[in-house]
Amino acid sequence: MHVFVESISVTELCEYAANVDIPIARESIRAVGKIALQQYDVNAIVDRLLQFLEMEKDYVTAEALVRN
Repeated sequence: MHVFVESISVTELCEYAANVDIPIARESIRAVGKIALQQYDVNAIVDRLLQFLEMEKDYVTAEALVRN
């Protein structure tokens, strides 16, 4: 159940990263990074962080690189 809840949380946070409200987008990316640091198998979450780089938004790219 715990993994399922984190998966939903990460999915929702990733949606916030596409938000036009820059502070919310930045905080959501930071939260995804924090969740990744608490996981034993971080590959899926790291993949999501790497997908942020494809969004071509400067603030999203900058935050994703800091988290990676």
